[in-house]
Amino acid sequence: MVARLSLASHTLAIERNRGGAFTPLAAGGSVLPEEAVRYSAHIPPPGGWADFEVLDAGGRTVWGPSTARSNLAGNAWEDAQAPRSPGTYTLLGAARKGFRYAPAHELRRTFQVDPGAPAPPGGGGFEWPDIAGLFGARNAWTIVIILGAVIALGILL
Repeated sequence: MVARLSLASHTLAIERNRGGAFTPLAAGGSVLPEEAVRYSAHIPPPGGWADFEVLDAGGRTVWGPSTARSNLAGNAWEDAQAPRSPGTYTLLGAARKGFRYAPAHELRRTFQVDPGAPAPPGGGGFEWPDIAGLFGARNAWTIVIILGAVIALGILL
């Protein structure tokens, strides 16, 4: 028997990458064109399947459809890029509790693609650490790195 899924029991979100962690886009929020985003749904455990599709203002599919299985916590997601063209878009999400072909409950989430959107807070994606002062004469890490290199070289020889 498949448990019924009420609309209040799952969520649909567009998430922005915030320094390696994804945070949900606020209602009415906007993303940059071709920004790395995550389309996510929460299906309460034991979980199930989520379908994602992005439509433009004219109702044409611009991304998807794509299906993702939820993890043990009930989260399903697809990483993608926001559409290239500015405008209003709708993320369609269908959650299926239990098995892949169970009856689906659908949600919609509207978002904006805007070249004037603020950059993702905390930066987006991976950033290299700042190592400019690492090899300064008084930096303790200089000694640690040199000592580690000498030990590693001694092991190899």
